[in-house]
Amino acid sequence: MPDAGAREGHSSGRERRVVAGILLVGFAIAVALYATAPPVEEDEDVLAWERSKRYQRQLEQIGGKAVVLTSELNDRVASLWEGKARACTTAVATLLVAGGYLLVRRAGRRGD
Repeated sequence: MPDAGAREGHSSGRERRVVAGILLVGFAIAVALYATAPPVEEDEDVLAWERSKRYQRQLEQIGGKAVVLTSELNDRVASLWEGKARACTTAVATLLVAGGYLLVRRAGRRGD
């Protein structure tokens, strides 16, 4: 029967390989996205309207402050998935997935 130290070393090596694989695939995708990202095209007329005080006031009258804040949040989150920002978002998500995997694996090992 293998001792706990051998099992720990095997598990740690496996964790490193899985994390390295996650990072390798995620960063490769991020680089590909960055290299192939088209420039973000924005309609200046629409942007000018959405940023105008009149539009903000109308939006607030229809749904209140919460709708204005939700609209701003939606615009910011949507911008994370456009152009070269998508590559950066993918890289950050890759780091979060790799870190989350390590946390879950180590928490599960403590519970054994």
